[in-house]
Amino acid sequence: MAASLRVREAAEKCSGRERLSMEAFSRALEAIPAALATNTGEDRIDSLLELRSMHRAGNSNAGITQSGKPGDIVDVWLPATTPVYVLAGQTTIAGETILADLSGKTAEITDGVCR
Repeated sequence: MAASLRVREAAEKCSGRERLSMEAFSRALEAIPAALATNTGEDRIDSLLELRSMHRAGNSNAGITQSGKPGDIVDVWLPATTPVYVLAGQTTIAGETILADLSGKTAEITDGVCR
């Protein structure tokens, strides 16, 4: 969630297709906590909203607990390969989207601002 929020904040400083791509990538990063909440029977939207709120309040240890509710992550085991594969796939898709949308244009982010 922390990475998603940072990408979303950076997207606020961009315009056009770059911003859309960054927002899509931010949503893709939320796929894992959304799936964890859904798999335990919790409402994914409510869980994501509460988790975002916790992170914005400075609780960087917040995540989806074993019960499916947002809370502090303590003693939770997660297979390391799953998030790696999901993140790699979503990064590839976001990169291909940016390349297809830019069609020869170049965009550069300097100090968090699209140029």
